[in-house]
Amino acid sequence: AVDVRFLYGAPAANLALEGEVLVRATDTLAAHPRFRFGLASEEVEPMQRALAAAETDGDGKARLIPALPELTPTSRPLEAELRVRVVDSGGRPVERALTLPVADAQLRLGIRPLFDGAVDDGGTAGFEVIAVGPDGARMGREGLRWTLSRVHRSFQWYEMDGKWDYEPVATRERVASGNLSLDGRDAGRVEARVGWGGYELEVTDTAGGALPASVGFEAGWYVAPAAVDTPDLVKVSLDQPRYRVGETARVQIEPRFPGLALVMVVDDRLVAMTPAEVPAQGATVELPVTADWGPGAYVTAVLFRPMDLDTERMPGRGLGLA
Repeated sequence: AVDVRFLYGAPAANLALEGEVLVRATDTLAAHPRFRFGLASEEVEPMQRALAAAETDGDGKARLIPALPELTPTSRPLEAELRVRVVDSGGRPVERALTLPVADAQLRLGIRPLFDGAVDDGGTAGFEVIAVGPDGARMGREGLRWTLSRVHRSFQWYEMDGKWDYEPVATRERVASGNLSLDGRDAGRVEARVGWGGYELEVTDTAGGALPASVGFEAGWYVAPAAVDTPDLVKVSLDQPRYRVGETARVQIEPRFPGLALVMVVDDRLVAMTPAEVPAQGATVELPVTADWGPGAYVTAVLFRPMDLDTERMPGRGLGLA
């Protein structure tokens, strides 16, 4: 329902209405806050369809019946953003938007992490699991299977039309799994100990009646920044958000490749520099916090990989900052 009025209150009669319906994937349902639905790694491009042309009546009102675009099958819930514009006689548009969930007939699994941010290195990652029917109510479900995987990220280089480019590659190594049943009242519980790194928990229905769900998370001192998605960046993190003079800062380096790192403390100048051998599984470097750090400083690591003639591999370099 559309009700259009001019700024001074008069009905905006006989004005053209236009707009579109934009459908996009989400991972939440309003009735179940903090639960995540659908596969986290699944990417769904937004879908759009124009609204049928309409016009306000003499009272400045109109009713629109939006049609959805052709929907791509997905494990994730969908929401539709209705964008409606009214154009005055001078050609000036005013837009309003309304977002509504897209109903479907699917039974879904949902996962709620029982922690904020990252899990401690060597800590226990806990989750709640529910099954939700098309009406949004919890349901009982037998024969669920959960799998916890360690996610390793690398990059694949390729040549096309004489130019080199890369694409990210994620491989998964199963570290724990189990079976789960839901009674429809209380949420199921999944727990597993995790070490440093990135992980993904996936819950599936072995009978195939419910859509699967997965969530990704990190274990360690930090939540991994989404910007570390290029092959020349190295994850660098600190064990505390702030330090006092005399304390020791522990710097965790997660490399794309093993090599020699120069770990530097900098502000407007180079304060300190420490070399460190970094194996493939990463390394922790301890830095004494001195008064030279001033009120604030950056810790940066430059990781070098030498040329390997036997494998015809060029030298490599990675950069990281915290």
